[in-house]
Amino acid sequence: MRVHLKQQNFADSGTRELVISDLSAVAFEVALEFVYKGKAMLKDDTRLQSVLEAASRLEIAPLLEAVSAAIQHRLTRFEALVENPSFLGLSRERLLALVSDDELSVKSERIVFEAVLQWARHHGATSDGQLAELLAPVRFGFMPREQLQYVLSEPLVKASPMVLIDVASALADKHDATPQMARSSPHA
Repeated sequence: MRVHLKQQNFADSGTRELVISDLSAVAFEVALEFVYKGKAMLKDDTRLQSVLEAASRLEIAPLLEAVSAAIQHRLTRFEALVENPSFLGLSRERLLALVSDDELSVKSERIVFEAVLQWARHHGATSDGQLAELLAPVRFGFMPREQLQYVLSEPLVKASPMVLIDVASALADKHDATPQMARSSPHA
């Protein structure tokens, strides 16, 4: 704020109002709360990106660190769940709801693929139709070419014509080896 207030055009304008454009009111509110209270509620994952931007633009280093930690925590929750034995106890419906969730964030879509395969093997859901239903929420298009090659080498995928079609389609759409955007982006 000090930088904005010391700018020549603001100091000479005679106004008592500072306009910061392109900054969400919610994110600014969180930033102010952090400045005044030394803490802010960062559990609402939908706000993290805008709060991160606000902390960066307003140069609030401690808030920037707190938001970064919250984002990292969010990214590791799915991985932690998959490593927990209770993951294999999820119902088919709960598994599908979890991996279909547009808000699910993971470091790599391969983690989602491997988790679903692990669950499918444990439950014996390895027929073509069952596997295709379970793997339908996996965003193969977000995987880089080398990960898609790995998916195609998986024996269960090789045995599932329906899944092979999805993976081959994603591979055909790859015109370069550039990794795609993060999982938390909405389905196209």
